[in-house]
Amino acid sequence: MITGRPTYIPEALVGRTLGKFHVQEIIGRGGMGVVFKVWDTLEDRPKAIKMVPPELATSPLAFEDLKREISLASGIIHPNVVKVLSLEAQDGQYFIVMEFIEGESLEKKMAWTKERRLKEADVIRIMKKTADGVVEAHARMIIHRDLKPRNIMEAKNGEVKVLDFGISHRMGRSMTELTGVNNTGTWPYMAPEQLSNNFGREDQQVDIWAMGVTMYQLLSGDIPFRNREQIIDLKEKPFPLKHVSRKTSLIVLKCLEKDRKKRYQHMVEVLRDLEALEKVLGDAEEKEQRPSLSELLEWPRAVAAAVLILAVVFLYYSLKMNRTFRYDMDLKTAAVLPMSEARQEYENYIKEAEAAAGRGDFPTAISFLDKAKNTAATPRLVKRSREFTARVQNQDIKNDSRELTAFLEGPATQGEKIEKSRLFLEKYKSLSDADTETQALISQIQAGLDQLQLKSVPMTDVAGEIVTGYYNKIRRVEVPGLPEGIRVLGILRLKLQVSAKGTISVQTIDDTALKITDQNQAAAIKQMIVRKLNTVSLASPRDKNNAPVKVKDWPVTFKVGTFQSKIILLNEG
Repeated sequence: MITGRPTYIPEALVGRTLGKFHVQEIIGRGGMGVVFKVWDTLEDRPKAIKMVPPELATSPLAFEDLKREISLASGIIHPNVVKVLSLEAQDGQYFIVMEFIEGESLEKKMAWTKERRLKEADVIRIMKKTADGVVEAHARMIIHRDLKPRNIMEAKNGEVKVLDFGISHRMGRSMTELTGVNNTGTWPYMAPEQLSNNFGREDQQVDIWAMGVTMYQLLSGDIPFRNREQIIDLKEKPFPLKHVSRKTSLIVLKCLEKDRKKRYQHMVEVLRDLEALEKVLGDAEEKEQRPSLSELLEWPRAVAAAVLILAVVFLYYSLKMNRTFRYDMDLKTAAVLPMSEARQEYENYIKEAEAAAGRGDFPTAISFLDKAKNTAATPRLVKRSREFTARVQNQDIKNDSRELTAFLEGPATQGEKIEKSRLFLEKYKSLSDADTETQALISQIQAGLDQLQLKSVPMTDVAGEIVTGYYNKIRRVEVPGLPEGIRVLGILRLKLQVSAKGTISVQTIDDTALKITDQNQAAAIKQMIVRKLNTVSLASPRDKNNAPVKVKDWPVTFKVGTFQSKIILLNEG
């Protein structure tokens, strides 16, 4: 049994016992703790434990934050997320108990390969499952904030597991607050908004960015940016990915958009694109692996079958393409079969259609193909007609989406914006031949419509754990910049609204119980308070059925005081 102060030497714990856990080996090390494989002697099965740094355990405020984060993480039940089971203590040492996974991290998996990168199909398969797990966490308002190859494992049975949902980030943030040394995040995987205030507040898009960096690294063996400055520099772009399909590259680069409007807005959009891409890659791989005729048949029978097939095909098209004209079958008077007028007309239309497509004039190309159909609707013609029509539709969608985006950013009413978005989706949502970029545009319009249609509810209809998080977020707010010699004291009553994205807007202010020593500064001081509250970032609100909503008329009362050059707002609930 380990006894003594809440400090430990990791190697010394191996072979010892912590309560019901027998420590077997060290399976991981990181900036925020050592992970051990242990044997649960009561349940008779392996588990993993992660030690909590002693500095956190001895800080009441930091430890409460960590407990709350662990409680949230333990609520994620998904086959692609490692289960967080509990927080336990033994002889003054705190540790987090987790599900044990027999496997290796993507970091190790990549290191074992000769090229230091993984196959494209494997990356898409792994990251699709990763995205699936993250979607579940985001639905519960939980952001990972430290996705990277080290925190994604592939089990021996092929299952994919995401580790450390929010926990390592919470530890790093608390250690930064306690020591003054920045321990938060891992910079190659941190989004611009995590490194600079110029990119807005952090939200679930930071996990989408980290997903893009992780995919980029797994596919290329390298990271997209060499330092922090490149991440926040809008002029810096990642080098193009090599050895991967264009669709894969588009998904990765969209995750890495520094302009957050161009980046995927929700992880479910990434998941949909990865699912579609996995199917395309799977079909291509199946086609490549399909055995040839010569592999299935013995050589003499293969030759005979090939000759028979060619003869049938030749006869079929000869009859189909020349059905309105007779050939002179006397081979003594004709060395070859003459081309009928119908077939010649068909070939000319096809030639004109291909030439128009080469110029990018797909409507004209389609008109020539329609004329060719009057002669013969061959499989080749049907396929090309479908391809050209899809190109026209994709271009129409892009043009219409640009017009719709400009309309939505204009002064129209909410009802007009909803109606315009609905008409767009009714016209284009059911298209089956849309390319990846066009599908992303449609998803973006759908997400915007969902936001416009969200209902506004009172705070009493919001899920309890989210409400608790809101009050914890604003239990103490500091407003810097108070002019020297001015004092503010009393009570401030506000009515707030919370948008679907968790942004606050102050609706009304009751300052009748607020005393300001310099009344000439009263308006400026209230403006300072409003600006500060508007920068507070809350979780996206959801009702008790886990449906996204907006919050209206949230009454909040603050006790107000001053300390040094700051106004201190203490939430009374």
